[in-house]
Amino acid sequence: MKIAALGDVHSPKYLPLLIRCLKEIDWETVNVTILAGDIINKGKVEFCGPVVNNIRRFFRGLILGVMGNEEYDSVKDKLRKTCSVVWLDDSSYELNGVVFIGSRGALDRPTTWQLRNVPNIGEIYASRLSRLQKLLSLNSNKKRVLIVHYAPYCETLEGERRSIWPSLSSTKLTEIIREEKPDIVIHAHAHNSIKSFTKIGVSRIYNVSLPATNRITVIEL
Repeated sequence: MKIAALGDVHSPKYLPLLIRCLKEIDWETVNVTILAGDIINKGKVEFCGPVVNNIRRFFRGLILGVMGNEEYDSVKDKLRKTCSVVWLDDSSYELNGVVFIGSRGALDRPTTWQLRNVPNIGEIYASRLSRLQKLLSLNSNKKRVLIVHYAPYCETLEGERRSIWPSLSSTKLTEIIREEKPDIVIHAHAHNSIKSFTKIGVSRIYNVSLPATNRITVIEL
């Protein structure tokens, strides 16, 4: 299986970059496209359509997506209704024997805005991580691809200031990956990353943030 993955389009901000990168892929060999969150900017649902429509100029297959911090909770339902993506929200989807498990993910250190506006954010993150571990464990006999917007705490954060790594990632997620051993983990959110690939145990980790990679990441499973 061949996967094309990208995140952080922040449409319309990086839409011209996406359009350029779309022309560089051999789409006939791609089986599934992954959108790893922050596809739109600041909850503007109307800018999801241009992203998907441009992808559809080249690719007719399955598009799976997770929602990032820019896909506000208040617009999730509207996105599901208006943007033709199979959204994974702490849920899974199986394709040709491969289980894709998707989530916004979690942070070690919630943002100031989250602490001010989501009083139970710590509990939300703990519950989300527990759900992801359960989904990984339930499908341990299959090939598994974990898709999160927020990164696990690992070397794909290199290039970001070390002091803010806890606000970009989750060490608990890193522990879960070591324990559950998904084949591939795809994340975004780290715009300034200078290292797009690493491993956590046996799992391959890819940062597919478009501003960091300046390309669509093609992954062979």
